[in-house]
Amino acid sequence: MGARVRDVVLALACVFSLSACGSGSNGNGQVRLRGRVPTSTAFRVRGANASALSGRDAVKVIVTKGDSYEVRPIVGGAFDVEVPSDRTVGLILVGPADEYLGFVSVRGTIPGVPVQAVDDGVTTIDLGTLVDDAAGLSPGVDPIGHGITLDEAELSALASLGALARSVLAHPDVDGNGVVDLLEGREFAPQVGVFRSGAMSGLSAVSVGPVENWSLGWQVAEQDAVSYPPTVFTTGPVGSNVVSLETSARFGNSQNALYGVPLPSPSLPPPVGTWSVVYGTRTLTFELPELAPIAAGAPAVLPTVTLNPDQTIQSLAWTWRLPDGSTTSTPSNLVAAVKLQINAASGAPRCAASNLTAFDPTIVYAMRVEPDEPVHRLACQDIPWSAVTSLQVGFTDVYGTDHFVGYPIP
Repeated sequence: MGARVRDVVLALACVFSLSACGSGSNGNGQVRLRGRVPTSTAFRVRGANASALSGRDAVKVIVTKGDSYEVRPIVGGAFDVEVPSDRTVGLILVGPADEYLGFVSVRGTIPGVPVQAVDDGVTTIDLGTLVDDAAGLSPGVDPIGHGITLDEAELSALASLGALARSVLAHPDVDGNGVVDLLEGREFAPQVGVFRSGAMSGLSAVSVGPVENWSLGWQVAEQDAVSYPPTVFTTGPVGSNVVSLETSARFGNSQNALYGVPLPSPSLPPPVGTWSVVYGTRTLTFELPELAPIAAGAPAVLPTVTLNPDQTIQSLAWTWRLPDGSTTSTPSNLVAAVKLQINAASGAPRCAASNLTAFDPTIVYAMRVEPDEPVHRLACQDIPWSAVTSLQVGFTDVYGTDHFVGYPIP
């Protein structure tokens, strides 16, 4: 990726991350999730935050849904909650003293419930009685094939994309005070970005290259906070070459803050292991898994440009290619949000009707589009193709990781 394209894509990253900016769901609809906690005393939670209690002792369920969450009571051993259907929903069971009791995964490989793939006309997903299997908590009724439809390529991609989410759900007490953070109104999560370059031939993208850069940051949001520490100090696992690295907050306000971590080797995924962050008077501990599967499971988005007779840009169409080489017309099964950005030479008209930012004056067009929107007609029809220097496409997957592709125009 050339320096110019890389800088522009990084600017896109700064404004696009839905999680960091606190944007809500895209309003694709609602679906109701129902289920019952395990009834067998044989159930025992695994993992670093394991409790000696059985699953039948759960009294609450924490429902994570994109950049929001809610805590619902378990009544008579059952839970019932309405959730947005635009991305995978996480379910964490909590005991009577706010003990962590585990999280739900589908088929032992997909963390959470992929409600973004709910069938048309289905308003309720019944998970049955949760059971304990080799991978932990799973629905007693497999939602795949019972209200949710995903093919094998999509199931494989979701399992890969969920690598970081699986670790986050398994380690819900980041500040180490013995209480699940969300129960205290605290959200601490890693924020990962994946950067690639693509190739254009004429008006069509033909390929997406391997990952060229990774980004890492710590997203924090605390209920009733009026400010956040201006800086934090990050130390990575042995061999990461990150020791007490000071970084400043971005997007710092009363809602959230994001602390970026300059990686010594950004062409490689952030190293696996424990990352500690001195955050004011507290130390936060994040467990990063192997992140390469996230890149491997991501779909490739290939734009095609259509021009007006006067050679200005009329629209862009999309092809979404899955890792197995197949294409999909329902990328929303894997992708929660998409943003298009067009960069042009100095003097090209800037489209005021789009979501322009002040990050770079060469950005002439920026717009959020629905993942399943097959063609996007530009809000302004006066951007000459001859002035365009690059197309940028960013998307947030259904687990919250940001992916960015820069297409330089030859």
